[in-house]
Order: sequence, then C-alpha cells, then structure tokens
Amino acid sequence: MKTGDDRLWRYNSEDCCRTFEVDEALQQVVDKMGLRAPHDFQQSLFIPTLKAMVREEALILSLAPSLAQETFTPMEERVCMEAAVAGWLWC
Repeated sequence: MKTGDDRLWRYNSEDCCRTFEVDEALQQVVDKMGLRAPHDFQQSLFIPTLKAMVREEALILSLAPSLAQETFTPMEERVCMEAAVAGWLWC
C-alpha cells in the first residue's frame, strides 16, 4: 500500500483522468441537446464566483469578533433566562 505523497499523487492523477473523461462525454451531450450557450454562460461564472467566495471568506474572518458578539450575547441571555426558569442561579 502506498502512503504519503505517492498515494495523493495517484488519487490526484486518477481524479484528473476521470474528470476529463466525464467532461468529454458531457460536452457531447450539451451539443446534442443544443445547450452550448447556457453551458458556456454557466461555466463563465466559475472564476467570478470563486473570487466572490474568497472575498466573502476574508470578510467573514475580519468581522468574526463582532459577529460572534452579536450572535452569542442573545444566546447567552436565552440560556440565562432558561436557567432562571429552571431555578439555577449561576447567571
């Protein structure tokens, strides 16, 4: 059994080959069904969508402390209210 980098490279190689084979078949189906324009449009959105996702991730990370405060404060209040109703006085 291969381990480490050899195993990852084998998986990566197989994945690339299978993806290429599937794409070849898919392109034929797209052409047969007359869906080239919608297909190309959808594929053209890949890079802009990926860039938006990366930008969103950076934004979320920069806002994480304030978002956590906004999220956890109401949650803590609810937990304390439930604790008070249950008769626990630790809040």
